[in-house]
Amino acid sequence: QIAILVADGVDSASLRPLREGLVAAGAQCTVVGPWLGTVRSASQRKLEVDATFASMPSVMFDAVLLPAGAQAAQALAASGEAVHFVHEAYKHCKTLCAVGEGAQLLAGLKLPEGDTPGVLVVPTPAVSTGDTESVPAIVQQFVHGLGRHR
Repeated sequence: QIAILVADGVDSASLRPLREGLVAAGAQCTVVGPWLGTVRSASQRKLEVDATFASMPSVMFDAVLLPAGAQAAQALAASGEAVHFVHEAYKHCKTLCAVGEGAQLLAGLKLPEGDTPGVLVVPTPAVSTGDTESVPAIVQQFVHGLGRHR
């Protein structure tokens, strides 16, 4: 069970192949956002939100994916509910994966310096140029982290 945290401005172009790769690897993904309904991606596409931070706590998930998207990352980092969601997930030893700007939310958690076990920070895949070669590696690293049960 993977929670994908979103807000308006999420990078849906890089999120889509990551989500598809995780589902293909056997994961169940739930899009969690500040409200039910939809959020608008950076490219103005609508993305369905399955649950809210208030209605679905992080302890219900095995991992959290923080996708790329500067506007979404800024909104999530400014949201007390989103910060609490990720902090609680970290405290309960859930695996975290931050893609690109999604890492902004990790900055406020005061994680240990250096390479933190169970926390994967990766650059945004260049899917807008058709380069999806890095997506399988990101998915593999994330799934491997899930299997290690931090």
